Amino acid sequence: MPPRPASSSNARPSIPSLTYKISDDLVRQLMLKRPLFTDATVFVGSAKEPFKLHSAAICQDSEFLQAARKPNDSDGTQTEIDLPNIDPETFQNVVNWQYQRKIGIEWNLGESHLKLFEAAKRFALDSLYCEVLVELRGSCHRNICNLSEDSVEGVINNLATICARWEGNPSYINHITTKIAPY
Repeated sequence: MPPRPASSSNARPSIPSLTYKISDDLVRQLMLKRPLFTDATVFVGSAKEPFKLHSAAICQDSEFLQAARKPNDSDGTQTEIDLPNIDPETFQNVVNWQYQRKIGIEWNLGESHLKLFEAAKRFALDSLYCEVLVELRGSCHRNICNLSEDSVEGVINNLATICARWEGNPSYINHITTKIAPY
């Protein structure tokens, strides 16, 4: 056997450097899936269903939720928020929006869209209002041809209610003209 070449004792194998960039969206998704270190409990609905959340995530875009925080501990690290006038399913969609920027609304003639739109308005979440409108537009597009005349009337009534509560908010108008109307 031929002799092995002598190796330098100072030589180290080359290891590629790895740089990971974690997006804010990924962090919020992980926070929602693994609710470690939560610092807020939101009690929702008449049954006061508890949602263990992170105030940094749920209050980031909502002055309403920021103002609704009530420190529970003497050091103020735990927060409680009572929301008796919202149903848990609608609030879960608000939470999904705050953490993941996603909503999942089952088609029911726009009733869930209306509830979520009203929650977005209550919590002053302009980006969620706009997403509800986009989602409602897509749901109508996919489902309207399969509806009875009475069901179409129900959808139109829900749309009319959303429009009546719209109050001419410029962010809605801009969103409608740039995102929804061109379709």
